[in-house]
Amino acid sequence: MVYVGQSGVDTALKSWLQVSVDTLFTAYRCESSNNNEVHIEVSMEQLYRAIKSAHETDDVLLRLMKKGAIPTLNLSISTLSHYNSRFTIEQDVPCRPQKQIYVDTFDQPAIPERNVTVQLPSIPKLKTVLEKLRILDNYVTIRANWEGKLEFSILNDQVGVRTTFEKLGVQSNEGARGTVVVDSRQLIKVFQVPELSNRAFIGICNNNCMAFYGFLESLSPSSEGKDDYLMFVIPSKAL
Repeated sequence: MVYVGQSGVDTALKSWLQVSVDTLFTAYRCESSNNNEVHIEVSMEQLYRAIKSAHETDDVLLRLMKKGAIPTLNLSISTLSHYNSRFTIEQDVPCRPQKQIYVDTFDQPAIPERNVTVQLPSIPKLKTVLEKLRILDNYVTIRANWEGKLEFSILNDQVGVRTTFEKLGVQSNEGARGTVVVDSRQLIKVFQVPELSNRAFIGICNNNCMAFYGFLESLSPSSEGKDDYLMFVIPSKAL
């Protein structure tokens, strides 16, 4: 299992990724004196730039190695040129090995008890709605209740817009409801993650935060039935 959390980042948006090894790799070998586990810290911005070089191929070798005295994640990317000849791109991302005692401090973002947890409607449809709301205002109000009703709305001096989804799957006590006001720019980032399946939920912690749980499409037959998921927590603006 691979876990990815944030460290040393001052941001209101908290995230956590849990994904099985079989989902990421077709072949995998990890050897260490720490129960064959390796923990590293890496800049996600640098890693993302390196991985972008591999967007047109699935032939990528990822190795943890040293370049001189610097620990490095090396990506060896085999791809085809415009003339149909194969060539290799090498990308090096500096990384920092971490001790187990440091890694043990990482866990999913802690949130209060959720008032309402609602299964989201079609992700592409919802993304379209949120993109339009983001243009109209920097903040969007989200309301959900125990009957499976989910509402996204904005209200300012120029415009008022409300989009409602009903009869959604829900987990809550009878009579429960919750409201949060979140940054629409942060919210749309959640739905720009590739490989999101339509199995996604949001939990409303009334006037505190919104937690998003998005399950990832399985990339490997051997990973079917495993819960590969991404979690985002966005704080609520004070009402």
